[in-house]
Amino acid sequence: MTKAEFMEELEQLLAGIPVQDRREIMSDYEEHFEIGKSQGKNEAEIAMGLGSPKLIAKEMNVHYHIKQAIEQTNLRSTSRAVIASVGLGFFNLIFILGPFVAVFAVIIALFAAAGVLVVSPVLLFILEPESDLVWTLLLGVTCCSLGVLIGVGAASLSKLFFRGVLNYLRWNLNVIGGRHK
Repeated sequence: MTKAEFMEELEQLLAGIPVQDRREIMSDYEEHFEIGKSQGKNEAEIAMGLGSPKLIAKEMNVHYHIKQAIEQTNLRSTSRAVIASVGLGFFNLIFILGPFVAVFAVIIALFAAAGVLVVSPVLLFILEPESDLVWTLLLGVTCCSLGVLIGVGAASLSKLFFRGVLNYLRWNLNVIGGRHK
């Protein structure tokens, strides 16, 4: 593979990354070719030493999405980073996507339970209008308070979860790239 073929394929595969970041990546690989030529290697040897443009692009996409998720830690950016990481191999499909979906489902269930508990006092008054007012009021306040506590806990858990996912994705990317020691 020539330098032109390598660079063209890499640039096409990096189309999802913003132009500024893509230029930076392309500049780095231009530099790799220049250094290789100064060491007496031909373009095919340099390209083979750099690896597959497809794998490089996948890793760069994961780096980009992890960086975006760190800057804006939310469900959308974290999910994109997870999906980009899954593209790196079958291992990631099992060990990243599966646990991510499972824990995310638990967090959604916690938020749903909190919502039901918060609105339960209204339901108690609607469904049992003839019951003891003091008992219904105490039960309603207890349920509502429990709902608020579960909601706050679920919000804290979700922030911790997103940070943990991003740390794991960075570690996983380093292991796949051979940079983990």
